[in-house]
Amino acid sequence: MNSPILERDTEAERPVSESPVPSTPESDPRTVQALKALAHPIRLGIVQLLADKKAYGVQDDACCGSTEVCVCKITELFDVSMPTISHHLKLLREAGLVEARRDKVWIHYSLKREALDHLGEFLSVVAQRGL
Repeated sequence: MNSPILERDTEAERPVSESPVPSTPESDPRTVQALKALAHPIRLGIVQLLADKKAYGVQDDACCGSTEVCVCKITELFDVSMPTISHHLKLLREAGLVEARRDKVWIHYSLKREALDHLGEFLSVVAQRGL
């Protein structure tokens, strides 16, 4: 015979607060996609480069604007092929972390800082939970 406690302990009757994983608006698919994109060392390096290109020796010149870096400069800084860099940049664009602007044959990339701000806020909230 089943215990009365086990019979009534169904998921439908369980209060939301007892859920093992809290449901939050921050854990949406875009946040997950952005975190996955940043989990690769080359993509993380590209984001760091776009955040502070002067620290990596990329100057504002005819090729790159003040907040942009040309794909040719990005490729020079990593020991992988141009198609591999293009693939990583595509994943960063799809994750909403960078944006691209075409200028003739070259594409210039810039960081979407508001996307990184959102991730920072999300991680801060996660770090503060349960304290």
